[in-house]
Amino acid sequence: MTRNPVIIWAFRLRLHSRTGLFLDELWTETDGSRNFGIPGSVLRPAMRTLARDTGLPEVGRVLSGPDCLWMGNAVTDQDVHIVDTVRMPVDYETGAASGVPSVMPAVAGGMDFVWEFGIRLSRDREAEVINAMAAVLYAMQMSGLRVGRLQTRGFGKLVLQDIQAGRYDMGDADGVEAFLTRRLSQAENDVNNLFSGLMPGFQMPTHTGGKSVAFRFELQPIQGIVMPEGADGLIPGTLLAGVLRHHARHVLETLGFGNPQAFVERLFGTRGMPSKVMVDAVEVTGGHETLNPRVELDVFTGGVIRNRAFERRVVVKPTLHGWIIVTDPDDAEIGLLVLVLRDLVSGRLALGAGESVGFGLCTGRVTLSRGEEQWIIGTGAGDSATTTRLNDFVTALNKRAG
Repeated sequence: MTRNPVIIWAFRLRLHSRTGLFLDELWTETDGSRNFGIPGSVLRPAMRTLARDTGLPEVGRVLSGPDCLWMGNAVTDQDVHIVDTVRMPVDYETGAASGVPSVMPAVAGGMDFVWEFGIRLSRDREAEVINAMAAVLYAMQMSGLRVGRLQTRGFGKLVLQDIQAGRYDMGDADGVEAFLTRRLSQAENDVNNLFSGLMPGFQMPTHTGGKSVAFRFELQPIQGIVMPEGADGLIPGTLLAGVLRHHARHVLETLGFGNPQAFVERLFGTRGMPSKVMVDAVEVTGGHETLNPRVELDVFTGGVIRNRAFERRVVVKPTLHGWIIVTDPDDAEIGLLVLVLRDLVSGRLALGAGESVGFGLCTGRVTLSRGEEQWIIGTGAGDSATTTRLNDFVTALNKRAG
């Protein structure tokens, strides 16, 4: 019988929390002090979801099955300032608070966590799984890993800062010794460099390079932007994703697509089909905050509803920053996003509430990156070569409509 020795891979990731994060109490010291972190039982399904959304479910299967040898908790050596956050259940029919409030420990952003896990692979599966793992870690570096509660409000975003790994061939005495002493590589912030150093002949999958594109945007609201309830300097990426998806359908209908919904679902996902589009939380910087008093109107009569005054948090003259990562799009799909984002940076597409009174309309620029190439949409996009290339993407979309 042919011998197929086991290869063990150990990973140590340093994760950075840009946003607020709900932590779990991992253990209590004898002096009564509490230690908080992110349990491996929370990180495992988060990785499985990221792998699925990246189009590489085999990584999730490895981490969830018997080939995952250990799955540690994400811990920090920084002082953690825990604030007990009170959450009140809401009746979905009336919108009113109901039930018993719950208390959840939360921590502000800017924390670093270390997370370790290990997997075992047969030699004939190693290249396939490690290529997929590299793509998933690249996605974690670019768009982040989402864990915990209230993700739609911007909580729970972890970005991969650097990584160490060890490859141990258990059919070799040196490999066994290295595993017993847990020797790891130097910390790398480049996934390609890490795996190239540990696996001779490794090449970064095209899934993460030339076939994926990134849109980096910088927007300036014309009047201001309404901040969602509970948001602290961040607008959930799901809010922007919903705006883009809705407008994409309108664009396709304008171009005369016979079945625009099918095209939108292929790009933005639907039940049983993961989205190709991953939208980062939008970071709001600068500007000043004010309260905008409003009254609720009766949708039938147009009159004011008594005792229904409310206020909205509005940030005036801020700058919005964020990323959109699209996995393996074709030229027509890029063309659709070019048209949608061109409307966004031209002040024709509102982000957030208050569109009827001018809030959420933006100007700015979007940088489209694919491999080593970059093109600018919006302000500063006067280069003729850039215009020609963007028009090529739109032409591909128009051909699909025909």
